[in-house]
Amino acid sequence: MNASNPPLLRTVVFPPAAAFELKQDPVVTDENTFFSGSLVDFVNNSPPSQWKATTVGVTTEGNNGQPDVVRRLVDVEKRFCSSYVGTPPKIILSPEDQDTAQYAINQAFFQINDNNINANANNNTIILHYGETELMVYTKGGHFSEHMDRIRTTAVPSFFKRRRRHVGNLLFVGFSPDAIGGELVCCSSGNNICGASSSSSSSWQWKMCVLKNEEKHKVNQLQHGFRINYKQTLWVDDDASSSSTSVVGTNEVEKSTVLFD
Repeated sequence: MNASNPPLLRTVVFPPAAAFELKQDPVVTDENTFFSGSLVDFVNNSPPSQWKATTVGVTTEGNNGQPDVVRRLVDVEKRFCSSYVGTPPKIILSPEDQDTAQYAINQAFFQINDNNINANANNNTIILHYGETELMVYTKGGHFSEHMDRIRTTAVPSFFKRRRRHVGNLLFVGFSPDAIGGELVCCSSGNNICGASSSSSSSWQWKMCVLKNEEKHKVNQLQHGFRINYKQTLWVDDDASSSSTSVVGTNEVEKSTVLFD
């Protein structure tokens, strides 16, 4: 995937999350193992030692004004899937699918008129950056209870006092030909964002969507087959988003026990 900064602008729009079909199965390359091929083959050829049970984050309000307590733990009742231990391989999309990924990002965060981004948002441009990636596999029984993606900020290398904020994720979700269940669901609307097609197919089905951090969502239990989830994080410079016009909202953590990714 081309990791250059897409020219995304500061205009607030919150359309429902939507999934797009990938025209081609995603291909990946891995510098550590010198692998080059389909993402499905990468998963199938990775030794079991490269996978671990995925943790879930829980934050509980601190007592007597103390900071909130954040813990990460394995809780299969809330989340059951496996994560790749090393750095995930780099995903490579076809030109058509890359255009669709860019459109999905624009649709999720920014105003689009006649397929053009509004370029005059207070004459102030905000750049959205690609961050780290995660690779997860769901097998039969895999699921993730209702949750929201945690708020994170990080220092920007080579920039004094500049910080970057995680605002959402670009997801590539694959379903094996025999997959049943495992739908990604938006909890506020109950809409099925993406799931396996009911039509019979002899090949993997791949969907792509963007989820903003303030959207509570869940993964229904996978009743049969396999589900691959490749997550590309999306970040914005905090100093550029601190004005009265917010890019995506601050997504304050609720003052109660919260389940997060």
